[in-house]
Amino acid sequence: MRVRVKICGFTEPDALRAAIEAGVDAVGFVLDSSPRQITMDQAAQMIARVPSDVDTVAVVGQPDLDTLFEIRERLAPRWIQIMADALPPVGDRTRLRLIPAFEDGPDLLDLVDTYRTESGASQPLILVDGPRPGSGQQAVWDRVAALSGRNRLMLAGGIRAENVAEAVARVRPYAVDLSSGVERVRGQKDPDLIRAFMAAVRTLEGDP
Repeated sequence: MRVRVKICGFTEPDALRAAIEAGVDAVGFVLDSSPRQITMDQAAQMIARVPSDVDTVAVVGQPDLDTLFEIRERLAPRWIQIMADALPPVGDRTRLRLIPAFEDGPDLLDLVDTYRTESGASQPLILVDGPRPGSGQQAVWDRVAALSGRNRLMLAGGIRAENVAEAVARVRPYAVDLSSGVERVRGQKDPDLIRAFMAAVRTLEGDP
């Protein structure tokens, strides 16, 4: 069983190198206000260390359109992750590779269905986080599971080595996304926790 992994919020090269060596599929760099925030120049230096077979993701909150295009031109990430309520007009989205990040809540399914209709994609790539993104708080997995299959669903929010097997079994996501789950101190990734998480994923896949 293939389990794709995105780890978000790298701020220094040792943890980034550990993630790449452990087999992560995507790495994220936070440009928005956060304990994990880095500058565009720092992000460019980090992205230069990432091999071509690992996706790079620039993570932003609610930027204006000019900022999105500046990120695209300066960093050339594979994807730009943006809060779903800050998505640019539909016509501009086609010029950017965007991952909308939805906060879990009672209206989650309706919001995602609206986005799916607007995107025109049969299985759009989306991210669903807990109700407080970046806090490590879990989404309601049974609700989020309803989005799997119709979307390429990235599940975020409180994922860690101890619960990734349950998360995958209950939600059946396209990928899992984590940040605080591999931190010993908020905002600082721990290479040992990264390796432990990836080992748990490999075991889940049947390749211990």
